[in-house]
Amino acid sequence: MRPLRSVVAALCAATLLLGLAGCGDDGASAADSATGASPRPLSSFDLVVVASESNDALAADLYGITLDPLTAVRITHDKRISTVDAQDGRVVVAAADGAVDQLAFVTAAGELTEIPGLGRPFAYNPSFVDNHTLMFDDVLVPEEDVQVNRTLLFDETERAKSTLFQIRDNLISSAPGPEGQVALVRSRKNGRESVVIRAADGATRETSIEGDIGELLWGSSRYIAVAMNNVERKKGDDPSAAVILLDPVAGKQLQLGLSQPIAWNPDASRLLVRRTGDAAGSQLAWFDPTNPQGELTRIGGITNLVIYSGAWVA
Repeated sequence: MRPLRSVVAALCAATLLLGLAGCGDDGASAADSATGASPRPLSSFDLVVVASESNDALAADLYGITLDPLTAVRITHDKRISTVDAQDGRVVVAAADGAVDQLAFVTAAGELTEIPGLGRPFAYNPSFVDNHTLMFDDVLVPEEDVQVNRTLLFDETERAKSTLFQIRDNLISSAPGPEGQVALVRSRKNGRESVVIRAADGATRETSIEGDIGELLWGSSRYIAVAMNNVERKKGDDPSAAVILLDPVAGKQLQLGLSQPIAWNPDASRLLVRRTGDAAGSQLAWFDPTNPQGELTRIGGITNLVIYSGAWVA
């Protein structure tokens, strides 16, 4: 990552370091749901996460997490899940399936089930917009050597798709926001990356971001959490570097060191983060965006499980 570009960002990164420094591992570890007993209902977990016991983001599975006490239970096996979202007890994922990603709902037994009427698009980054609408990104090839990247809505009731955004540059990630807004990561062919905010009326505004952008998490009208990837990592290193809090109105950025965004809590008042730099486990903590220079509130650690992203089940 490049050096922090403001005094506030530098202070915040230092405070995050102090807030987590010296924290040991509580000894929590991932349990396996395939024990012969009836699987736990997904609603019994606080959140579901995409994670890997071998720190391999290309071979990650879905785990259920409870925070008090801190526990992790494996839900899927060998599904190669890349992204997840949840709402009202329903869980949707993108999972690698041959040459394309499969969008699917997940059962408590860890099975992937078809989304009725959606078919099999080359799709990724599914999100629940409301109780009957999914948003996802896909790729359209209308003619040879032409690739169009799109963000779509799928109405589960009508079983109909509509296009929100399309472009010939790469779309890395997308996230629904308040009042019909959508945030997208646009990566141009010259390597420049930016976050595009699309309003409900279709108007867009764009903010450039330095570095390699990963997932977007839009939990409140105040901030979008932007995950930053560790582009200089070697095999076995932590794939995540930091998080940027982006003000979607003013375009201001606050870069936080030593943390990776996992999920906003249900009322979007706090951000669950994982301490970066640990390629063998997950130290979890709360970040309070109303006090960006305050210490993280430590939750505890899960050994032998690297968490990449997640979503609250409730």
